[in-house]
Amino acid sequence: MLRAGWLTALLLALLGGSLPARAQPLPIDPAARCERPGGGSILCALKTYLACVLYDAPALCSAVKLEGAVARDNVPDTVDTEVLNAPWDVSLERLMPEGFALHLYDAGLVDLNRFDGAVARNPSDIGGFLHELVLDVPEPNVNGLVYRMSFFLLRVGDAWQMKSWTTTRAGACEGAAAAWSPCRWFVRGVRPRDVIAAKDKLVWASPRLPGHDDYPQQGLDLKLGMPNQPVTAFIAGTILRRVLKYPDTPLYDWVVIQGEGARSNMTMKLAMVGRDGPPAGARVDAAAPLGRPEWLDAEHPGAGKFVHIELLRDGQQIDPRTVMRERKQESAQ
Repeated sequence: MLRAGWLTALLLALLGGSLPARAQPLPIDPAARCERPGGGSILCALKTYLACVLYDAPALCSAVKLEGAVARDNVPDTVDTEVLNAPWDVSLERLMPEGFALHLYDAGLVDLNRFDGAVARNPSDIGGFLHELVLDVPEPNVNGLVYRMSFFLLRVGDAWQMKSWTTTRAGACEGAAAAWSPCRWFVRGVRPRDVIAAKDKLVWASPRLPGHDDYPQQGLDLKLGMPNQPVTAFIAGTILRRVLKYPDTPLYDWVVIQGEGARSNMTMKLAMVGRDGPPAGARVDAAAPLGRPEWLDAEHPGAGKFVHIELLRDGQQIDPRTVMRERKQESAQ
């Protein structure tokens, strides 16, 4: 009877004494520079994909081998050209500037048993030695709710390719969102990760701005009374970004305005504002319409329409009502 190791010995002889090693990722260093989307680091490829999704830039999806993405709009979503030209080489803070309490984990090679019964448009997106990165995003409007996104990538040679993604968000890629380009690579039915395992390594956590408490955001939520009441700015300035709020749904957007004049040291961020207003790069007056409010009832019944406002002065989070009161006094004079 032949010993059990005869096949291994034969392979070793045929391969010159060594078995091919499974491609392993290099240690993830969030501060490391990249020369191209998948240049030696899985994080370079993920940054490129996130920029494609958040900033509506299909060419960046192609850079990580995801072909067929289609832009929702034909205008740039940001005046930060480096984010669009080389997102793999900017910090995660800059790439996701409106993030709060985000946590990114390296989950290592995927246990494909989690994909039993999963459905993908392209079955090849869930095969092979996939590597998983996990992004936790708290929902600021529902205390205790965290959306957990998993991104699955494959190492090919010295580069990484984005293959597929999934999320714990209920109704992802359904209804109006189903036509969104990234839904081409959405995998439905993956067994969710309820907890972060001990083997998972924290790669990056978004910095908490001074003044934050345990709640994952500091800002002001204003419910809008009239169904089509537009969202307006309360400082004059230039629109820096009109980007998606989350990388797993096209339903919610940010508008970010850099103040001018006496308020040039202020940055105003408004969430849940539709994309039907002035584009990135446009100058807007105080009280100028920025777009229609976005409807939240599909995910949060009874929420209606409201706008979320955050305000920074010299990079420090402040209460938006401070400037709202100042504006009221100015208009009364």
